[in-house]
Amino acid sequence: MRSNCKQWIALLAIFCIVGGTVAADIKAEMSFQQRLAHIQSINGRFTQKSFDIDGVEIDTSEGSFSVAKTAKILWQVESPMAQQIVSNGSLLWIYDPDLEQVVIETVSDKLELTPLGLFNQNSDQIEARYSVSERHTDAGTIEYHLSARDQSALFKTMVISFVDEAPIFISLVDSFGQTTDIAFEGVDLNLTLEDSVFEFSIPDGIDVIRNDR
Repeated sequence: MRSNCKQWIALLAIFCIVGGTVAADIKAEMSFQQRLAHIQSINGRFTQKSFDIDGVEIDTSEGSFSVAKTAKILWQVESPMAQQIVSNGSLLWIYDPDLEQVVIETVSDKLELTPLGLFNQNSDQIEARYSVSERHTDAGTIEYHLSARDQSALFKTMVISFVDEAPIFISLVDSFGQTTDIAFEGVDLNLTLEDSVFEFSIPDGIDVIRNDR
């Protein structure tokens, strides 16, 4: 099943362990901000699954990704159907090869409200938008639980799990009660990524829908 483009824009945007302890909010916010500040770039592979309000799986996909500050994203869905989402920080391209179509958008603040957009935010933005708590698990994982301060936010809650300095999992619940889990593998941090990685060349014969004007 194809994921709606609006959903992908929202996501371009990934625990509950018995016996964990929750840190004080201020300490958790500082810890989370420090981890995000350390990440200048991140790339790896992902598996994403979505579940309805009853916990029934409604969508799954996998592929690879690269993210760099600021607002630069390459999100490549490989299966079940190919799709590319590319942002150079100013423009956002959403390319569907089977539809022979690319949609061009202007990168907006909405990108900063998404899970992957978190890696581009500063401490003031995080503090203004989320209430943060922290949980340490017996498995050596640190989980940050984020609750949106704005009740109209697209995502009500997010849980971001780290091992050492690397994020390995994001779970989020949207305003409709649906859950999206994104698992990361083969994560590399702070590699030098050329600007060309975040540019998109429109293939010949492709329909272009421009929403950037």
